[in-house]
Amino acid sequence: MKIRILNNSIRFRMSRTEMSALENGYEVSSVTHFLKESLMVVVRTVHSESSIDLYKNKITLSLEKDAVISLNADENHISHRFSQGELSVLFEKDFKCLTERAEDESELYPNPLKSH
Repeated sequence: MKIRILNNSIRFRMSRTEMSALENGYEVSSVTHFLKESLMVVVRTVHSESSIDLYKNKITLSLEKDAVISLNADENHISHRFSQGELSVLFEKDFKCLTERAEDESELYPNPLKSH
């Protein structure tokens, strides 16, 4: 999972393995360790409406399961604007870069603009 935070927007980018886990009802999580604290990010599917919460160094994004299944099959992203604080959330497939990189991109989706 890759996360990008810019002002009042958060972007979540998920690999094929992570999307498959979500589609099958599993949570996907990531932890970033700081000197004295850690930040945990959890993405999960729910049968109710989507939500996002920050509590005690943990961000939890809950997405409607049907939307995640649709995303994995046909769409490239899910976009939400949450009224509390006007937070914008973009949840999307993580595509391979258009230029070659030294990173392992084997779990990423083929880039629809170019295959490599």
